[in-house]
Parts: sequence; C-alpha cells; structure tokens
Amino acid sequence: MTPIRKATMQAMVHSTSTIPRVTVFSKLNATELVAHREAYKEYAKEHDVRLTYTAYFVKAAVTMLKRYPIFNAYVDEKTDEIVYRDAINIGVATNTSQGLVVPNIKNADRKNLFEISKEIEENARLAEAGKLPRDSMMNGSFTITNVGGSSKDGVYSTPIINAPEVGILGTARIEMDTFVNDELAIEIAPMMKLSFTFDHRIIDGVEAQQALDTLKQVLSDPNKIVLEG
Repeated sequence: MTPIRKATMQAMVHSTSTIPRVTVFSKLNATELVAHREAYKEYAKEHDVRLTYTAYFVKAAVTMLKRYPIFNAYVDEKTDEIVYRDAINIGVATNTSQGLVVPNIKNADRKNLFEISKEIEENARLAEAGKLPRDSMMNGSFTITNVGGSSKDGVYSTPIINAPEVGILGTARIEMDTFVNDELAIEIAPMMKLSFTFDHRIIDGVEAQQALDTLKQVLSDPNKIVLEG
C-alpha cells in the first residue's frame, strides 16, 4: 500500500467503527445552477479561472454551516463534549494516482467563487505532485465528494464521514431526468442526485433534512450565494 492508501484505510476504519452514520438521499433540480455556470464560464476564463460546480457546492456548504453550526462541530471523544469550530474550512475529496486526499478550502466563507475555484485546482495539482501541505488536510469542517463524476449515470452513494467531521455531501453527475412540477405536470430538467451523511450521535434526522434543504435552496438559485455565501 502507498502511504496515502494506508492513511485512508486507517481513517475509514476509525470513522465507520466509531460514528453511527445515517445517509439521506435527494435530487436537485440544477436548471438554474447550470445556467449560472454557463453564463459566467467564459467570463471566468478571462480571469484565468476554471469555474467548476464544486465551487458552488463549497459556497452552498458555507451557507448551510452558518445556519446550522452543529455541522461545523465535532465530538471530543475523551470528554464527551460537542466542540464548535470558529473557522469554516470545506474539504474537497480529490482523487490522485496515489489515492484519495481531502484538502480543505480554508476560511471558505471569506472567499468568492473564483478564489475557491482556483484553490480547488491548485490543491488538485499539488496533491497529484505529492506536494500538498499536511496542514491543508487538517481542521476541516465539512466535506464534499463527487462520487459520480466519472460515471455515465448519476448515482447515489453512502459516503463515509471524514472524522472528526460530522457530515459529508456526495454529489453525482448532472443528467437530464423527469420530475413532476408544482402543477403536477411532467418536466425534463438537468437533475443531480445528492447523498448526505451525518453523525447521528449529535445530529438528528430532522435537522439533517433541514440542512440538506438549505443546500438545495442555495444551489437551485445560485444568486443566493451572493446574498448569503
């Protein structure tokens, strides 16, 4: 095993053996999200930025953590206390030829979409080169993992929490799908499957569902990122 694979193995075993986790599933109508990215993708290129959907997910997670601070906390297993973090650092699971690493965007609440997009790309470059600073993978608040990016079909998953964090969002690829609108008519729209896993020791189902609804509200209307992100 590579050192990264060994570290991943140890972290996953610890997480699954100590955290009672629950995953809830939902779908996101990504019509406005796709339109927003398409509208500003070329503008971003003019500023040497590759605007990715992941950057939107990071900013949506910031809004969620502000509304529900319990998702920016962790369990001190020695004292049985809930400890709330001061900073909002959003982890982005990054696949490399050596294995999976999770660098986080430090103080994501203080950065805009362009800054976050650049940092995600730079972290991926450093990770592949084996030069990712150890500090970049520490003190994370919440993690986002794209489990369906390499698949032809959008998939649900049960992502494992990146302990000591208490939540993780799994996103799939955006694909055209049908849904029933408010007028009970069938529509076709770009849809995305979401998998939201939480630590049931300190978070209950109702609160998790409310937090997931917040994520969906922001992503379904990206202009809210400007107002709340």
